[in-house]
Amino acid sequence: MNPPSVWNTIAPAFAALLAAVNLTGCDRSAHVPQKHEAVVHRVQLEVANVLKQKPHEIDVTKPFALLGADELDVVEIVQAIEDAFELEIPDEAVDVGGGETGGALTVQKLAAIVTAQQSAR
Repeated sequence: MNPPSVWNTIAPAFAALLAAVNLTGCDRSAHVPQKHEAVVHRVQLEVANVLKQKPHEIDVTKPFALLGADELDVVEIVQAIEDAFELEIPDEAVDVGGGETGGALTVQKLAAIVTAQQSAR
């Protein structure tokens, strides 16, 4: 097999990999709505990073408080999500009862907020 044939075989996979890790040097996907599953995964990664846990340790259905997050962690998580998705999440969206920031907020709920924000663009 000559090199152009090999490249033609691996080029689509390589392009997909570059898009997935955004090594192309420009973020063309920042304002493109992502599938909800991808949003959940990205939120899970950001939460894991803030809480210094492994992504697989983050149960997407558990409130952040049960994952070990305090109110300051929740604020940091929301800021990380805003940066990652280049959007602004209103404070009211994360105040879930009792006046506590993110009291019952989960990865899934935060991902739903992100998806709704992306759809509103």
